Amino acid sequence: MSAGHRNRLLGRLRGEGLGAHLLRGAGGNIAVAGGARALSHLVSVILARALAPSGYGVYAFAISLMGLLQVPAQFSVDQLLSRELASNEATGRWDLARGLLRRAAQLVTLSTAAIAVVTLAVLWNAPLHVSREGRWTLTVAVALMVLNAYGMLGAATLMGLRRVVIAQIPMQVGRPALF
Repeated sequence: MSAGHRNRLLGRLRGEGLGAHLLRGAGGNIAVAGGARALSHLVSVILARALAPSGYGVYAFAISLMGLLQVPAQFSVDQLLSRELASNEATGRWDLARGLLRRAAQLVTLSTAAIAVVTLAVLWNAPLHVSREGRWTLTVAVALMVLNAYGMLGAATLMGLRRVVIAQIPMQVGRPALF
């Protein structure tokens, strides 16, 4: 890349227009997505080596269960939240935004609590052919589903306030790094 092209690209990135905003957002999204994929792959390799095949199978099942339970727990509130927060910010209706945040948190709290109670009741009381360690692993996955739901609410809030790149960091990079 020549110096002229590089200077022109840097000038566009530093600007305040729509093009500069889109370029910065795209670059940030690419960086976060690449880091998240690399980190997730690294965690998977470490787990596959550290756990026996049956242990890794229980882990994979627990993560799959968490992802499956996450769908009804969210009620697509995250999509509604980001869309309506953006609308409320544009119109300056911060009172509606506060109410929306409160109700979204209440709905997610009720839905995740109900799903967690039913799942744990089935897991610990039904005659399943799951080892004790497997039951505890699945119990932790259900608890993480609850925490993940709140993380998704936070990310949706940031996305609605036009902080898209920052919104992705905790869920895509932070979660595997914390693991």
